[in-house]
Amino acid sequence: MGFALSWNPMPPSPPPRRAWLGPVVRAGLCGLSLALAGVSILSHRELRERQEETALWLQRSGVTQEVVLDREPDPERVRLRAARAALAAELAPGRDE
Repeated sequence: MGFALSWNPMPPSPPPRRAWLGPVVRAGLCGLSLALAGVSILSHRELRERQEETALWLQRSGVTQEVVLDREPDPERVRLRAARAALAAELAPGRDE
C-alpha cells in the first residue's frame, strides 16, 4: 500500500537549554553552602564563648568543675547544666568537706 514506515534510530534531541543556567545554579548552591558554613561557625563560636563564661561563673561561685560543659552541644543546655550544678552546690554545702 502507499504507507512507508520510516524508523529513525536516533532519539529525539533534548530541547535547547540555556548555557548560562548551569553555572548560575552552581554559583547559587556554592553561595548557599558558604552561608550555611558561616552560620555553623558562628554558632560554634557562640557555644564556646558560652561554655567559657559559664565555667568562669561556676569558678567564681565556688562550684567544683565536675560538670562537663564542653561536651554539651547546645548553648542553652550549657547554661542549664551550670545552673543545676550551682543549685546542687547550694543545697549540699557539706558535700565537698
